[in-house]
Amino acid sequence: MAPIQTAQLRSLFVSAPSSDMSHVGPLFGEEFDRSKAGSRRGRLDKLAELEEDLVETDKSFVIQAAGGFVGLIFLIIIIGFASGAFDQLIMST
Repeated sequence: MAPIQTAQLRSLFVSAPSSDMSHVGPLFGEEFDRSKAGSRRGRLDKLAELEEDLVETDKSFVIQAAGGFVGLIFLIIIIGFASGAFDQLIMST
């Protein structure tokens, strides 16, 4: 196999695609359609419209559910110590 000449290297780099990736989409290099993106104002208006339709989550329910989960884990640990499931772990330290 013959060594690569500098002229061949230069032609490889010159013919390489430009680093401008504005036409390439985020996934797998698909083409990005700028006509579907809309203007900045249009996107902001759409976002404001979506925020108006947002359903608020009852935060007290979320806190109660998290507290219940922590309580369940705490109860499982207490039952594990009472039944002797952690005896080997305690004795090894």
